[in-house]
Amino acid sequence: YATRKVKHINDGFADMHASVYKQTKHWVSEGKTVAVVGGDHSVSFGAIKAVAEHYKEVGVLFIDAHADYSREEEIFNYSHRSVARNIVEEIEGVAKMVQVGVRDVDRAEVEALAACDKVDVFFAESLAARRFEGCSWGDICREIVAELPENVYISFDVDALKIEFCTHTNSPVPGGMTFDEVVYLVNCVV
Repeated sequence: YATRKVKHINDGFADMHASVYKQTKHWVSEGKTVAVVGGDHSVSFGAIKAVAEHYKEVGVLFIDAHADYSREEEIFNYSHRSVARNIVEEIEGVAKMVQVGVRDVDRAEVEALAACDKVDVFFAESLAARRFEGCSWGDICREIVAELPENVYISFDVDALKIEFCTHTNSPVPGGMTFDEVVYLVNCVV
């Protein structure tokens, strides 16, 4: 019974990724900017794959409270806990991932991130310390954006925000960014 459930979940992820990939590929080939709304970062996998195929070298700005860089393939092929790692390791056209706001991460993820030259992480604690020491948010955002190539896909999880901005998220973490800080960062990318 449990094996059947896991297979059903894995098949569901594959179907979702294929559907999002197909739709994104169509619209990107028409010259449109595509946005995918809903769920966690795993909904972005198919869209990022299509965008990376079209533009060849894409950066992913991954805004989240969690690194989502776990290794979970022994049960689920694609879960929200491993989506960043899947994106970096499986999508050929992803040249760089820059994670911003991470403040809930385990030791194995930190070690894997440190070993990967395609990922830069701006941990929330370091961002806050720099702000407390007088560095402007604008300067920090320009530093973040400088790590990305010209073509960027933005994947945003609401729990990157302070808890008071996302009271109903299922994975709240103390700390975080304000809505205005995230908007400013996105505008710097643009």
